[in-house]
Amino acid sequence: MQTKYTFANLVNDQTIRASFFRDYDKLITNLKALGYYSVAIKHAKNKKRIAAELEEID
Repeated sequence: MQTKYTFANLVNDQTIRASFFRDYDKLITNLKALGYYSVAIKHAKNKKRIAAELEEID
């Protein structure tokens, strides 16, 4: 099985990138709803890092 959310796909395909960040937002929302605040914060920070890295090479 091939993963669609590879870094190469995020760099090269805006549709996959948008889907990735939508799914990441859902994950963070679900973690907060379940009370996993520290994990949600770690994922939110990681999301920002990934977005920043992608912006650097756009």
